[in-house]
Amino acid sequence: MRKLFFIVLFAFFFFVSCDDDNKKIVLNNDSDNAIADVDAVDDSDVDVNDSDSITDDSEIDDVDSEVQDSDADENPVLDEDIDLCIQCEYDNRECEITGDMAVCGDCKNGYYEIEAGGKCELKGENGSDCDLAVFAGDDCKSGFCVDSVCCNSVCDGLCEGCNVDEVFRGTCSPVAAGNDPDNECDEEAASTCGKTGACDGAGACQLYDSSTICTAASCSSLTSSLGAAYCDGAGSCDNASASTINCSPYECSNDTGTCGGGICDLSNPCNSSYFCNEGTCELKRAVGQECTGFGDDACATGTCVLDDFNSDAKSYCVPASPVSCSKDAWYYAANYSFCSSSTSYKKCGNDASWGAAVNCPNTEKRACIPTGWATKAGYLSADNCTDESTGAVCNEDTTCQSCSSKYTLAGTITPVASVYNVISEDNPTCRISCLDRMGTLNHAWCASTKSTSSTHFCSSVKTTIGTTVGICIRKYGSGVSCTLGEQCLSGVCKLGKCL
Repeated sequence: MRKLFFIVLFAFFFFVSCDDDNKKIVLNNDSDNAIADVDAVDDSDVDVNDSDSITDDSEIDDVDSEVQDSDADENPVLDEDIDLCIQCEYDNRECEITGDMAVCGDCKNGYYEIEAGGKCELKGENGSDCDLAVFAGDDCKSGFCVDSVCCNSVCDGLCEGCNVDEVFRGTCSPVAAGNDPDNECDEEAASTCGKTGACDGAGACQLYDSSTICTAASCSSLTSSLGAAYCDGAGSCDNASASTINCSPYECSNDTGTCGGGICDLSNPCNSSYFCNEGTCELKRAVGQECTGFGDDACATGTCVLDDFNSDAKSYCVPASPVSCSKDAWYYAANYSFCSSSTSYKKCGNDASWGAAVNCPNTEKRACIPTGWATKAGYLSADNCTDESTGAVCNEDTTCQSCSSKYTLAGTITPVASVYNVISEDNPTCRISCLDRMGTLNHAWCASTKSTSSTHFCSSVKTTIGTTVGICIRKYGSGVSCTLGEQCLSGVCKLGKCL
């Protein structure tokens, strides 16, 4: 028990004590020596009444001798060999030795305190994570915690950052164009050409560039547009650069202020001088030009009329006023007429149509009495329609033509004249033979000249081509050979002679 008492007493002088601000370290043995808290020692460990208790100085000397002998071979640590700052070193703090005690102070240079009295941590290099709100930059070697990383400078300029990307992490750099992580650049309307609401990548607020419209295009007329004005990139709207654009052949859209273009349709119309032909704007057509299949919109006059005079179903542009009909790529006013055949004509009506053909008064031959004849032995031709400058004119035939023809008889070389009567006004046709359908001579078909009495008779003859025809021959005078009384002027044939 005496030995134990001295061990506890020895350890007491090497006890390490610390308060909230500093750590005090006192000298003690190494790990081979016993360490005990003085408070842990009580009377039960040292019994002064024990029979084995120390009674005199000689016994104490004996105990001390034993202790020295027992530790002689264990290389006891002397005061001068003990590192009193070992705990401070562990906590990365400054160490101040006072007597036989070490006091731990502030964190060493390059370290920062995470919590009071706690272990100090190494300050971060540029680019390391940091917490500005907690440590105010003390956790960075540079002393600057920006954008949650240690930074090489305070980096508080406009559109600057210390964590713009991995390459420049920890180095103060301009924020990339189009970004504004700190909301430093207020967004302004494009019409002002001012700030876009982002940084420009060069340490300033980005301005609207020259591709930004600051004044919208507008229609200066139905066929022209005042083009849009663009920002100059320096904060101003360059209205002077806006130019007037001719929209032809399209219109200017009031909705967009710009000219139409591309495929034309109802939503993208051509202007008034053009019409849309299968998606393409074409210049409207002049009077007399064909507009078949396109209608009024294809004509500059706005009027496309079918040429119903002819049968080809073509249409042409005509004036809007007065009412006009179209014919052969031109136009004619109402009441104008054209011959539609040799005996008929068509007249332009007030409905811009030629309508049905109108016949001339006389469309067939008519029987007539030729000069010097007593019977209708002649004919008048049908009216002849001719186009004059004033329109169609039905020309009436007023000259009575006699019916006559000539044949060369078999065995002769001299043609014989034959004159035939026109027997019916219903069928005013000149006969070419006085033989009827049965081949019977019809003397009545041979016309008279100066009297109602017959002066000609019908004679059956053969022509040089072998055809039998009946020709009208003037009746014979007295003494001329005859076979029938009808052949003689006297009407009597006797003994083969006319009386």
